[in-house]
Amino acid sequence: MIAAWVRALRFGLLAGPLLLAGAGAARADETEWPIEGRLFGKLEPGGNGKKLDFKTARDISGIACEDGTALPRLCLIADDEAQGVQIVMARRHEGEAGAFIPLIADRLGGEPLSLDAEGVAYADGAFYVIGSHGRPRRESDPAAANIRAKATWRVFRIRFVPGSVNRSGDIRGPRPAVEVSTDLPAFLRSVPQLAGAFDGKLAEHGLNLEGVAVHEGRLFAGLRAPVVEGRAAVVAVPLAALFGGEPGKAELITYDLGKDTLGAPRGIRDLIAFGGGFLILAGPQLDPPAGRAVAYGDYAVYRAATAGTGATLVANLPAFGGEGKPEALLPLKHEGGALRAVLLFDGPREGGGRMVSFEIR
Repeated sequence: MIAAWVRALRFGLLAGPLLLAGAGAARADETEWPIEGRLFGKLEPGGNGKKLDFKTARDISGIACEDGTALPRLCLIADDEAQGVQIVMARRHEGEAGAFIPLIADRLGGEPLSLDAEGVAYADGAFYVIGSHGRPRRESDPAAANIRAKATWRVFRIRFVPGSVNRSGDIRGPRPAVEVSTDLPAFLRSVPQLAGAFDGKLAEHGLNLEGVAVHEGRLFAGLRAPVVEGRAAVVAVPLAALFGGEPGKAELITYDLGKDTLGAPRGIRDLIAFGGGFLILAGPQLDPPAGRAVAYGDYAVYRAATAGTGATLVANLPAFGGEGKPEALLPLKHEGGALRAVLLFDGPREGGGRMVSFEIR
């Protein structure tokens, strides 16, 4: 097992607000996250025969924290090129990164394979981490592509022993208990509208998961692609079926999340249990053409009911600069109708986090 002890994710203090146009009043605070140290990404061989080492994370894809308001809060963050997840201790104006928790050790010709973790959730004392269950986009060898794809066909449940993680995010007691399920592919294939997309290429609207939430005993997997009749898809599966071997059935839920600036229906880029329903970070199914920056309105935040009865636009998101893609939304505090949250990106070093706030009543 690879252990890594990191001490440096710091949430920046709030600065002057920038208006985000949308259905309600929303603000993005123009503040950076100064990071002393680094978050861990892909594991790869070092130069000159050196041992395996981590690259600095540039592909942050999910984050979730324990319930409650007491600080610091224990959180897990994912980089989709890594083989595990990392602890972050969240405080009011800062955070601190702690232990790296390996989840897989798959190799292909000696190369560590990515879990392609695309979502993190927390519910009822446990964290959940979901692989993309998608086809690799940059692998021309079909046999190698099959191996890489299967490395992502996993859902993990992680439980920490109370008191085992200190305030700096170091594991000082027993290691967390980790369960793994490989049953989700069968449930995804069982949905008639999705069966033909499973194990397909994302560029051809093949199935790709990018969000996970857990609510009332069910796991909800949010799909970046495909959309179903122009609506973003969520597949709900009983936890007891995934982790307990009990009988269960998948339910398809769909939402109208509008269209991106190229006119294509948005998919789900993150899914967060919130107030008895969901917050949905919506975005393009496909990345923009090379050289085209993310535009205002490509990404948006919605609030939705778990039953799929409708999704309400909270705010369209602005272009935060360059080709960085919003990938993860972490609610920090909801009070007086205002939600303060952190938005993390795929592309910038260590997530390039921004503080955002929305009116949600």
